[in-house]
Amino acid sequence: MHILTSHYYQQGSNFSTLLLQQYQCSRIPICLICLCGGENEAQGKAGAYLTGRLLQWFREQSVRHLVKSPEERLSALQDRLRELILCTDEELKSSILKSEEKNTEPVGILSVGEDFLLFGRGGQKIYLINRIFGRSHVRRLDGELFCGGGDALIFRRGILQQSVGLLFATRSFGEPMTERELGECLHVESVRTEEQAARHLRELAEGSRLQRGHNMSAALLLTGQKAADRRKKAYD
Repeated sequence: MHILTSHYYQQGSNFSTLLLQQYQCSRIPICLICLCGGENEAQGKAGAYLTGRLLQWFREQSVRHLVKSPEERLSALQDRLRELILCTDEELKSSILKSEEKNTEPVGILSVGEDFLLFGRGGQKIYLINRIFGRSHVRRLDGELFCGGGDALIFRRGILQQSVGLLFATRSFGEPMTERELGECLHVESVRTEEQAARHLRELAEGSRLQRGHNMSAALLLTGQKAADRRKKAYD
């Protein structure tokens, strides 16, 4: 499976934080995305601390072991990732970064090939982008994935299909567009390069900025067939 990623981060005063890492081992893509919303300086520093810890943890993982048995490894990494985030919560509670602020609000994905692990809590957004009856379709997922979780950290595992997208975004990103308008802008089959994906994200952010959107960050993950698979399909 081929994976394409892109991101947007609003320049200027922005208290959200975004981590995006992508590797490839034995032709298998590995991707980590983590987005933390933030509305003030304390929340921004707490989110930066969490994403920094997460980056260090991710770089310590053996990618060769991940690609050999992704389903088994992701099951084990889910427990370790939960422990890391909850441990970071405790560290922040006893530091000047946290004081009286609420827990960080991370949302993200760890994917190895087609296997993925979603995680999140709080009010950040996740959209699924696919095609239905030849038209691009967008559905917001965070409500159904994390329904009833409150401040609890929720994990969901699954398989990535081909020609779909996942958009992780802070609250104001993409507002005031409807899900249909988002789907038309993020037409998954028309996005072939990271540059195209980045341009679409900038267009969404610009519309939000005109509506006084702030603290905006977003990351887009798109799946597609490998070049060899596309050629085979064309010949069949």
